[in-house]
Amino acid sequence: MALNAKNYTGYVLIVTAGLLCGVCLKITLAPIWRRPAAFIQPAFVDFGEVPTAQVYTAVFKVQNRGTSPLDVTLLRANCACSIAEMCRSPILPGQQSSIKVRIKAPEAQAHFGSEFAIKTNDPRNRRITLKMHGKAVSVLNIAPVNLLLGDVHVTDLPLAKTVLIRPGRLSKPRMLESLNVKCEHPALDLSLTKTSKQATLDVTLRSDVPLAVLRSNISITIADYNDYTLNIPVVSHLRGDYDIHPASLFFGKVTSGTSVTKQSVITPFRIGDTIELLSDQSEIPDSPLKVDIQPRTGSALVRGTFSAPITKGVFETTLMLRLTPKDATSPQYLQIPAVAIITRPSTNQSPPIKTLDHSPPY
Repeated sequence: MALNAKNYTGYVLIVTAGLLCGVCLKITLAPIWRRPAAFIQPAFVDFGEVPTAQVYTAVFKVQNRGTSPLDVTLLRANCACSIAEMCRSPILPGQQSSIKVRIKAPEAQAHFGSEFAIKTNDPRNRRITLKMHGKAVSVLNIAPVNLLLGDVHVTDLPLAKTVLIRPGRLSKPRMLESLNVKCEHPALDLSLTKTSKQATLDVTLRSDVPLAVLRSNISITIADYNDYTLNIPVVSHLRGDYDIHPASLFFGKVTSGTSVTKQSVITPFRIGDTIELLSDQSEIPDSPLKVDIQPRTGSALVRGTFSAPITKGVFETTLMLRLTPKDATSPQYLQIPAVAIITRPSTNQSPPIKTLDHSPPY
């Protein structure tokens, strides 16, 4: 049946209106059809009961279930004990990435936890909070948990302290048999005695330790317990009868082929006191550092001359001095770090060797 003009016009209007509605609907719904969708599993991690003082890692899987790339930005955590890192961003549709968060359990038995937020371009989840927590439980009970020795005069050396180590809540039978202790500081001597119920650690600060601030750690490990490690901090300020200024021989930047002289002054230095350089770089063949000691009335002068070789780099060494006061049976030790930064001359020809004395006036 043929359409008359009136019906045809109405049909055209209906079709046109439908097309316009479709275009408007498409424009309106396009942002909804093409948008990222963040899905995180899990949003909460429970470590349960774990050994104290260890580092644990929580992994959060981030999946993009939308139709456009998902941007993820890490925000600051509420606890400085946790560190978060993002593997990949943006995340393409249908793909996933992961957020790894490391957190350290406290040294003593306690609940611990942290939470941090991520920011996304998902309009439904602009900000997502992730949480984790656990309970730190002792594997070993240690007393004291640190050795803060404070100010110690060399006349009080050697100094001995005792640390008691007992099984904790998460301990296993015969765990103390695989207990090991280690300290890399040369001035600390360790002696470990084990029984079935406890271990005794004797820590001795030797008398030949240099006068300075001592900072070190005693590492306690259990071999058959997932390499469990616990550290005992050791801190002390060792004082003696001598002061040194400046405390180091810093030559700064030294051009190849030139020499720079620096000096340190040791006070007081009385008549009858003796001073000896134990680690003399002058005795090493072709050493760029030569050291000269000049005892004077009231002080001793340590003078170092650094002759820069042709090779570019950083020179570092430590001078050890042994001082024995008059009428004293035990010596005292001083350390002087020496550092120089070797640079090359600006011209191709090596300049003649010359001596630059930047020592302060005595």
